[in-house]
Amino acid sequence: MKLLYQLLKGPLSLQEMSVQFNTSKTTLHHQLSILKAAKFIRVDKGIYSVNLTQINTFSGRLTQYLGVHI
Repeated sequence: MKLLYQLLKGPLSLQEMSVQFNTSKTTLHHQLSILKAAKFIRVDKGIYSVNLTQINTFSGRLTQYLGVHI
């Protein structure tokens, strides 16, 4: 969630995130791969950014599901 929050503020490189979070690039790359597989983020020339369309779609579906099943 922290990664998404930071990327909502603006695109970042792996190096910038590594410094910001004081975390190894390997650890961050693993987490970013999961977010990328879910299509929550995009990467272009080593710069990561949020895919707001996918996040909004997911949020709407989750809200819909929870409204029906609670």
